[in-house]
Amino acid sequence: MTEFSNTLVVKIEKAEPAESEELIGIFEGIASTPDVDLDNDRFAPEVLQRNAEQLVGKPVLVLHGKGEAGPTPVGRILEARFENGMLRIKAGIYKAFANIWEKIKSGVYKALSIGGIAKAFRRLAGGIREILDAEIHEVSLAPRGKNPNAQILFAFGKAFMPGDDGELSEFDDSIYKSVEAGYFVKVDFSLPIVERGSWDGNAAAKRILDWAERDDGTIDKEKASKLFLVVEGDGKNRTDYSWPVGDIVDGKPVLVTSGIRAAIVYAAGARGVKAPPEVKRALEKLAERMKEEGYLPEDYEVPWKREEKAIAEIMERLDKIEKSLGEIMRVLAERVEKADAKVGEKPEEPAARERVEAPKAQVSGVEPRKEVEEWAREEARRVIMKLFSNY
Repeated sequence: MTEFSNTLVVKIEKAEPAESEELIGIFEGIASTPDVDLDNDRFAPEVLQRNAEQLVGKPVLVLHGKGEAGPTPVGRILEARFENGMLRIKAGIYKAFANIWEKIKSGVYKALSIGGIAKAFRRLAGGIREILDAEIHEVSLAPRGKNPNAQILFAFGKAFMPGDDGELSEFDDSIYKSVEAGYFVKVDFSLPIVERGSWDGNAAAKRILDWAERDDGTIDKEKASKLFLVVEGDGKNRTDYSWPVGDIVDGKPVLVTSGIRAAIVYAAGARGVKAPPEVKRALEKLAERMKEEGYLPEDYEVPWKREEKAIAEIMERLDKIEKSLGEIMRVLAERVEKADAKVGEKPEEPAARERVEAPKAQVSGVEPRKEVEEWAREEARRVIMKLFSNY
């Protein structure tokens, strides 16, 4: 077994004061995903799913016990779940570590990393080590990392985004609302992309709608819809527009990197928001453009695509197991049939009788069935280990 600390840096999504005598504050975030980390390791999705059920009560450390608090837990995990291909947690910070809580709020600690014991793994192409069995013992707070989405997005129950100076600025995130029907998607994918660290969706929406407003006070849908993923109704009213992904810069419409990233986070289910398939497809296309222009890593995938791949991978493995077990059962049936036939044989001469009766304990009565069943179990175990272990 091997100790690990998974340093794929992922985001703390929400932080709020705790109404508790024990805790000073509570944060929510993504502890891990099946992506390849900085050490060229990745977790099989089922490992993260299985650990999600056992994480509640586990400690929160700083830098895997090597930070300012040493090995002392600074908090504990309150909730854990595996959804959209991500291991999500809700955790509290103890009142004795008010300094740690302040660093979470100010953005010093804005990333999460998991630590524990890896029990089984296999090598994949490119030298990637896929962990097939592991026990996650703790989740650690860490500073800013290399993952582009490693940002605190929510604090104190309100929405925040980190500015270019690294500090958090508040914004109203009601612009990202769940959409069920009657929507219209017509974002202009050909617009130039501008990189920006901070993002205020409502402020950007106001600038866009001011730019697209006609003399009579109605909104020019053709202009405004270039920068919104969702337009409801006839598009004449300001309230018809939501999910902005761009802004007006020097009087011209542009797409904004931080706006696209924020929309991806909400489309993945942040704060219970539900995005229609059309919105997700539009964001996939925008993410591809950001990858092409170097704003996202080449291997980046939107969260819901990671989940689809994880499910497909699990189903493929289950299909292989089903086929292998089907073959085992076929051979099992043949062996049982042969064993039954041997039990029914009648020897014609003493020598033959001796040959049949000598191994009687192994081939008569229930014994042949037991022997074959044991073989089948061993064969099934071998097949499963070959599929899920390092080989």
